[in-house]
Amino acid sequence: MADAWLIITDAFDSTERKLKLVDNGDGTYSIATNVASSALPSGAATSANQVLQLAKYITKVEVASATITYVGSAAPGTTVAQALWRIMRVDTSSLAADVLYADSNQNFDNVWNDRAGLSYG
Repeated sequence: MADAWLIITDAFDSTERKLKLVDNGDGTYSIATNVASSALPSGAATSANQVLQLAKYITKVEVASATITYVGSAAPGTTVAQALWRIMRVDTSSLAADVLYADSNQNFDNVWNDRAGLSYG
């Protein structure tokens, strides 16, 4: 199957960005991008900052169950066994989705392979 890229045009500066979902072969997926970094536009909200910063990292996504999804971000080249991951758990078991971070913080200090056993808050 040929690579399929999602092409997004940045609303702030009309820059074209490409994203591709990559099957890691172990039940998880990574997001590949053609963007190395992106400056936050003047006056942009914090949520826009988080979305733009995602392009600087490799990202793994695991749908663990019908209601739990893990999303991990790390610098390119980081292995799944290194304690260099920022991991979120998205819980959709209630009406409003709960997005919680491992260790109750956004630090890049967790091991992706340990995601299911970490504490989230």
